Amino acid sequence: MTKTAGVEGTSVLATDFRNILKERGVPEEVLEAGKRFVRDVSVVKEALILAEAGLPNSMHDPTEGGVIGRLTEIAYASGTTVRVFRDSIPIAKETWVMRKALGADPLRLISSGVLLATVPKEKAVEAVKLLRSSGVEAAVIGEVHPRGEHLLEVCGSSSCEFIDDVVVQDELIRLTAKHLR
Repeated sequence: MTKTAGVEGTSVLATDFRNILKERGVPEEVLEAGKRFVRDVSVVKEALILAEAGLPNSMHDPTEGGVIGRLTEIAYASGTTVRVFRDSIPIAKETWVMRKALGADPLRLISSGVLLATVPKEKAVEAVKLLRSSGVEAAVIGEVHPRGEHLLEVCGSSSCEFIDDVVVQDELIRLTAKHLR
């Protein structure tokens, strides 16, 4: 995974939910930084870096449904189960602050600008090093397994959430219904 979960969603929250976030104590500098996330919604650079190195089996830009939604799509399309480690998924400070103020799930927040790539396990470290050497933050966030009982397993330190269907609803839809009536 490149960048941080919720890149585009953070920018949308910082603009469209600005007044609510300010009322809930989110500092102005966090809102301004979050607005600038819109500058990072392209995945062309990192997709080309990985493709030219011949590393990925698949690549996906997690738009609606965020990281969770697009991982379910990758698992469904490839006939696999994806196990992701929640604590390995990078989340920007700005996203985290807004998440806390609104009760949002950054892993289900529109994440245009993030690239999810599956690469052979033995090439994962190479892919991350290559991206980082080109100025793109990247992290290994999970594993792909033969299809098991679930499409996606989102595992934390003490438990796992199991997802069996492709997730399409974005967190912005829920937040808009709850806060911007």
